[in-house]
Amino acid sequence: LVKSHFHLDVKAYGFVFSGSPRVDETFARGRAVALGEFVVETFPLVGHTPDGTGFRLRELGLLVVGDYLSSVEFPFATSPAAYRLTLAGLIELLGKDPPETVFPGHGPPLAAEEALGVAEADLRYLRSLHAAVVDALARDGTRDEARAAGLAVGLPRECSPDLEEMRGFNVDRQIEEIVPAS
Repeated sequence: LVKSHFHLDVKAYGFVFSGSPRVDETFARGRAVALGEFVVETFPLVGHTPDGTGFRLRELGLLVVGDYLSSVEFPFATSPAAYRLTLAGLIELLGKDPPETVFPGHGPPLAAEEALGVAEADLRYLRSLHAAVVDALARDGTRDEARAAGLAVGLPRECSPDLEEMRGFNVDRQIEEIVPAS
């Protein structure tokens, strides 16, 4: 198990950590790694963080996607552009070479069809966010007007109220990608 940052919901999957995490082996993303009797395919999942990694275990029909494809929250993007590209790749994978089960880092495991629906909804949200910010700025709007336009974009699913500040985080990152601060 790779643990890049702690998620309280790992206990729901039966994982229990004792002591501090340690690194036994490192590997590059984009490679297949033999771990015991399994081959783990690794691939980059960027946009939530620049170093996100996904894992596929074909023998078990599993796809592990970390902070992507959550049915209980919306995307939190440090780079909305990179997140959109990652989602496009996941949509292709889920449509053309689906696993049996997808494990997001938050929320329940999903069937491939459910994960595809989440991915498509998340991509629509991030594309709509981009369009709203670009449209506001193209009309000579201020950063505040672009932020208001971005905040008006509907989320892909209902989430707990404590996640509301992340909505503004996404909007601010989107504005920054289009018009970097001076």
